[in-house]
Amino acid sequence: MPEAERTCEKCGTEKAVIGHEASEVLKYVPASFKVRRILREKRACPKCGDGVVVAPVGDKVIGRGLPGAGMLAKVVEDKYQDHLPLHRHASRCARRGYEVPRSTLSDWVQAATDLLEPLLKVNREAVLVAVVLQADGTHLRVLDR
Repeated sequence: MPEAERTCEKCGTEKAVIGHEASEVLKYVPASFKVRRILREKRACPKCGDGVVVAPVGDKVIGRGLPGAGMLAKVVEDKYQDHLPLHRHASRCARRGYEVPRSTLSDWVQAATDLLEPLLKVNREAVLVAVVLQADGTHLRVLDR
């Protein structure tokens, strides 16, 4: 606020803060990749050099895979929710500075579908026990209860 507006025009006293007016600005922050580097401890006997052991890898979505849970979810969302082909997703990744081959993205989608298999089974059971299944947008009433 300009200095002239901070003082009272009548008496010259500095005006007190009596509240705040809120406003919002919607910003777009483009997605970016962050590589998290995990260091695992390796140990060996200092005298003979035998018995080398390495700490286990932490929990990963795909055993020896690169994607984190958020990356895997983004690929699946882009493919199925936004109907984005994998070659376009690969192009997006390349524009953001990280090359991911389309075949790798395909492997990630397959891994995600394997991970979602238990949810599919629960959903299938719920659908099969339902009396009526609403599958289209016509909103027609079912006459036979």
